[in-house]
Parts: sequence; structure tokens; C-alpha cells
Amino acid sequence: VQNGCNSFCAYCIVPYARGRSRSVLPDGVLEGIRSLAANGYREVVLTGIHLGAYGLDLTPETSLTELVEMVEHERLVSRLRIGSIEPNEVDNDLLGLMAGSRIICPHLHLPLQSGSDTVLKRMGRRYSPVFFRELVTRADAMLPDAFIGADVIAGFPGETEAEFNDTITLLEELPVSDLHVFPFSSRPGTKAAGMTGHLPSALIKERAARLRAVAESKKRAFLGRMTGHCLDVLVQGFNSKTGLCTGLSKNYIVVAFAGEEAYINRELSVKITASDGESCSGILS
Repeated sequence: VQNGCNSFCAYCIVPYARGRSRSVLPDGVLEGIRSLAANGYREVVLTGIHLGAYGLDLTPETSLTELVEMVEHERLVSRLRIGSIEPNEVDNDLLGLMAGSRIICPHLHLPLQSGSDTVLKRMGRRYSPVFFRELVTRADAMLPDAFIGADVIAGFPGETEAEFNDTITLLEELPVSDLHVFPFSSRPGTKAAGMTGHLPSALIKERAARLRAVAESKKRAFLGRMTGHCLDVLVQGFNSKTGLCTGLSKNYIVVAFAGEEAYINRELSVKITASDGESCSGILS
């Protein structure tokens, strides 16, 4: 629903490669969802390069929250998922809309990038670790059992051990469900490429591995909490050799259960009986 970006973060080439933020008109978005629904799609994901900037370039100006409200009102599909959104663009109106909705998936993906205030400032990010902590805590309270993912960059130029440890500490203390870990990679033409203090690749790799260990622990704990819960699973596939269906829950968990091919593209209630750190298994409830 949106392309381009106006933020010009120090590490990112996107604004130069894709240009300024541009939004699809709301009528165009709704028509696209109607078309998908007519072709049997049950879940739609709203995505963008800078999704939270949706509608700010339109006349009259609108917002992502207003767009989500329109989709919610029409109830064209049974599941609406919101793509990655900047932390400072997730407000109480959007969280409240998600909490009260029957179709919006309880799933947030927030690009943190660093848990160090000084690194965030060098990156040109527009929030602080304190703000991020408060947001995730509030989202977790308003959306119980929501999947809260985050992006994080390992080894940004000049990142000290203390700054890196600030990131580790913040993530360990927050109820995040998983991490997308990106080892810093210099992009010619960006501000970061010209910065001093680029770290050795071995150190960047080591820090990325430590972050992935945190991610593994967080995901295992999140999935483990689901045991005994009944989740609505949209079936995406069936393995005739094992007799297992696999699908995705609203809160972004891969679930396997005994079923049949006729269940594909149906949304079924599954009681979770076990997890292995990557996915869950269960039985029809």
C-alpha cells in the first residue's frame, strides 16, 4: 500500500533507490483486497517500505490507522495482518483498533535496530530505547499473546561493547517473540558508509550470533506459552505421507496437526499440545 521512504536513516539506501514516500489511494487498496477475497484469499497483509507513513502524501491526508479501519469495516477477509511499522508510528489508536478487532491479527513487527540511545542517534532513528520499552510493554498488555517481532542490526559503525550490551539487555527484558538479526553491511552512498569506526567482520558476526541466541530463547519461550491454548489456524498445506496439515495462526505461529487435504485454505481451531522452539503441534479442537 506504500513505497519509498523519507527517513534517510544512516545505514539505509532505500530513500535513494526508491524515492520519497508514495501511498496507494484507499479506494485502490480496498479494490485490491476485494479482488483477492473474490479469488479465495483469506488473509491479506498490508505492507510498505515505510508503512507508518501511509496516507501522509495523499490529499486529503489520511493514515494507516484510518486505512485499517476501512478494511475492518468492510470485513472482506477473515484475517488482516499489518506489516513492519516504525515504533514511533504505532499509537494507542492503532493498538486499540487491533485489540478490539475480530480480523486484525495480533502481530507486530517493529524495527528496533539498536537498544543503545547513542547508536540510535548515530543511525538517525527517531525514538529512544525508553520509548521502545514503553511501547512493547503497552502492546503486550493490550494484545495478550501477540507475536511481537523486532529487527536489530549488529555491529553498526562505532558500536562499543557497552552499546551492544545495552541492546542485549533491552531485548532480554522485553516480551518480544523473535528477532530478525542483520549484521551491519555498508551500503555505498549512505551516511554510515562514510562513518569512522567500522568494526571487523568477525566481531560483527560474533555479535549477530549473540543476538540470534537471544532470538532463539525468546521464540522458544513464546511458543512454549501457547501449550493448552486454542489457536485459529489458516491451513496452508497437507502432507499425504505424514497426514499432517500445516498452517499459520493469527499470532504468527506455524502449527501442524493431523488432518486432511480438504482443510487447505480453511481456518480451524487447533489446541496446542507441544512446541519445538520453531513451531507448534496440536489437535483439532
